[in-house]
Amino acid sequence: MFIKKIKLLKYGKLKDFNIDLDEGINVIYGENEAGKSTVQSFISNSLYGINNKRSKDIRQNNRAKLLPFGEGTASGEIGLNIDGRSIIISRTFGSTKKDDTVKAFDGITGEEDSALSFDSPGEKILNISRSSFNNTLFINQLGSTVTKAKDDEIMTKITALFQAGDEEVSYDKSIAKLNDMKKFITTSRKSGKLDMMRARLSSLLEEKHKRMLLSQENMDDEMKHIDLQEHREFLLKEIKKLELYKKYMKKTKLEKEYEDIISYLKKSEQLKKEKENVDKELLYSEGEITLSNIEDIKDELDNIQEIKNMLDEKESIKQKLILEMHEKESVIDNLAVFNDFPDDIEQKIIKVSIENDELKKRIATIEEIKNSILSINRDLEKYNLSNEQNMYLKKRRYDIDEMLKEYETELRSLESLMTNRVSCSNNTKSEVNKFTLISRLLCAAAVSVSFISIFIISKKSLMNILSVFMVICSSSLLAAFSVVKRKLDKMKLDFVSVVAYENSVKEKEENIELLEDNIDEICSQLDISDYKELMILLKKFDRIQIDIGVLNEKKRDKENFLNSLDESGTILKLKENQKAVQFLLNTTKSDSIEDFVDKFHEFSNINTDITLLGSKIDSVRREADREKEIYNKKYETLKNKLNNMRIYAESYDDIMDSLASIKEKISLKQELEISLKNTVDTYNVLLQDRDISQIEEEVKQFIDSDISYSYESEDEIEREIKEKNNDLIETEKNLKDVENSIKNIFLTNRDLNVIEEEILNIKEKIEIEESNLCAIETAMEVITESFKEMQKNFGPVINKTVGKYMSELTDDKYQKVKVSENYSITLRNNDDSLMQAEYLSNGTWDQIYLALRLSFIDLIFGDTKVPIILDEAFVQYDDKRMQKALELLYSMKEKRQIIIFTCQKREVEYLKKYNDINFINL
Repeated sequence: MFIKKIKLLKYGKLKDFNIDLDEGINVIYGENEAGKSTVQSFISNSLYGINNKRSKDIRQNNRAKLLPFGEGTASGEIGLNIDGRSIIISRTFGSTKKDDTVKAFDGITGEEDSALSFDSPGEKILNISRSSFNNTLFINQLGSTVTKAKDDEIMTKITALFQAGDEEVSYDKSIAKLNDMKKFITTSRKSGKLDMMRARLSSLLEEKHKRMLLSQENMDDEMKHIDLQEHREFLLKEIKKLELYKKYMKKTKLEKEYEDIISYLKKSEQLKKEKENVDKELLYSEGEITLSNIEDIKDELDNIQEIKNMLDEKESIKQKLILEMHEKESVIDNLAVFNDFPDDIEQKIIKVSIENDELKKRIATIEEIKNSILSINRDLEKYNLSNEQNMYLKKRRYDIDEMLKEYETELRSLESLMTNRVSCSNNTKSEVNKFTLISRLLCAAAVSVSFISIFIISKKSLMNILSVFMVICSSSLLAAFSVVKRKLDKMKLDFVSVVAYENSVKEKEENIELLEDNIDEICSQLDISDYKELMILLKKFDRIQIDIGVLNEKKRDKENFLNSLDESGTILKLKENQKAVQFLLNTTKSDSIEDFVDKFHEFSNINTDITLLGSKIDSVRREADREKEIYNKKYETLKNKLNNMRIYAESYDDIMDSLASIKEKISLKQELEISLKNTVDTYNVLLQDRDISQIEEEVKQFIDSDISYSYESEDEIEREIKEKNNDLIETEKNLKDVENSIKNIFLTNRDLNVIEEEILNIKEKIEIEESNLCAIETAMEVITESFKEMQKNFGPVINKTVGKYMSELTDDKYQKVKVSENYSITLRNNDDSLMQAEYLSNGTWDQIYLALRLSFIDLIFGDTKVPIILDEAFVQYDDKRMQKALELLYSMKEKRQIIIFTCQKREVEYLKKYNDINFINL
């Protein structure tokens, strides 16, 4: 994939802005505030949407920065080439994420591509997340460091490619799936399938134990039931006997009971009349007045009173709020000028203030550079020789140097010749002549003896010892001649060498003499005495030239830097900013920017307070109106109730007095009812629904009864009967409980056979799940070990790739690099010592992480064409490092699209030597 075109309809401060990008290297140059960051932001946001992080700081709020001033939306298009297919992604960004829209179209047919029409099409196109995009393809200013994301997608993809050649098959995903399978079986919270089975088994075992205990309990309940029935029969008989004995004791008191019955009857009639009178007074339209009615009315009255108090309190609060709002309105009148300013005036003036500080620093830097240039000029003036010497040496320095080199060469050559002169001086011409004569004589003698020998041999008669002697003499003479001849030849050669040596010495001496004359001429021209002074002067001249060259180089660097700082533009911009700031300060009568900001904060805070106070006043007024309506309705309802009760009082105290009077009557009625009930009850107890004949019959019953008790009073019998009755009640209760227990003991419990069968089934299932769990844990261990082994394999590949790029970027200074799991880097120097990247210079640090990013890109994308975006990535590089980096990027242009954003002209100037670079000026 590569980017073909960027079209910003309205985005940030750019409108109707278009740039076309080449498939190779693109350099987008622009000064600060030209829009480079805006274009970069659109590339990232068009592929991955806008980060939803909110911040009051405009510099940190990505969404607020991209919206054009005064408008609610930003929009643009980006044209892509994806595997030869033209795609256009159209984006609109609103004030919130829900206002954003994205549509992808085929660049040829115009048909919408629904597969890419979502918030993060970059994830599908590049197959990486935003964090991985920022860690690989997007290299921003001072941000080349690679940070390890939480999900570590980069390492996951690289590992996956090494494991199976497919990033969809990875260690993390495999472990995650196995963990999910394990969590399905068992979890730390005991909510897995196996955990639930184990819990079920525990429950079944507990149920089985409980069922066995219940069987034992049932047998105990049966025995207990029999005992309770027998005890109940005994108690019934005893109570009946005691009742008969009690009646027997009452026999003597029957007459007095009749008198008491008549007196209670009269008393009850009197109480009934008094109660009827009170009942008449308590009657009203809806029935009889009760304490509940009184309490309800009192509650309603208290409620109404509370509502009235709340109304008074709200009225007081409303008046306080109105007074506070009037006070704030009077204060804000003095700050009314701030109404004419936009809401972001604070950010703007702070931004201008910060920019002014930067401009002042730049002007100070300009002054420092100017002073440095003046200092360099003064230093240059110190190095001047006399005008004649300086002019002469500048003109003839090279010739003099060549002449001196020749002079030194001739002297060394002459010295060498003089050293070899002794070995050749013994071979004189007379010796050569002497050996020549000897050679000739030996030759003649040898020839003569040879002829004589031949003559003697030819005369056979003469062949004797003489002939032999002559042959030996001839051979001896020939041998002597041969030795002398070789010696003579050598002497001739030595003589020739001597002649040549003498000629060479003479030639060297003549040449040296000529060179010395020339040196003397030069010394005369330079007004010095000899060769030694000449050498001193030349060394001084050369040293001065080097120093002057260094100073001139520094001067050129300073002048170039001074030109890049744009002094006039900086001063003009500072004046404009100061004028704008001064206008705002004068308009608002502020002493400083801080004072302006404080006043603006005060204005904003008071405005906010006034708005809040208005809202509070409206809220209090609405609440008061609602409560007043409730008060009126409740008051009318209560008034009707009181009128029905014949209470016509208006004030709270009068109503409470009337209610207290009615309450006393109700209390009186209750007392009368209690007295009447007690009287009637006593009467009924005494009478017990019997007449005299019945009482007589009861007396007869005691005569035939066999009662053998010895109680002295009726109270003792009553206590005994009461105890027996209590015992009977308790026995009946226990009997009922035992019967219910016997009846229901197995009602909610399953049969023991069913429970045991389910226990066997659940145990089999647990064994299966435990086997599955063991298999999963074994698989996780094997995969983890395999992954560790795989890391050993791909770790050296990453190190090698990063080392290759570092070698190219640093001229082989750093070739061996080691990358840790969290992407920290250690390098090995040429002396084989290890060094952590944090201890290196900022420029080297940036080189390291550029190499790491390029390595990740190679490993993740391979030969797939993708864009690499660099934003001021070389700001910490010196010229040499920058050139190496640009050359490396240029070598990658066939398989990567390179987009370089810069405000430095040096990148542009260096890349102009290539004729296939797309330069774009903003």
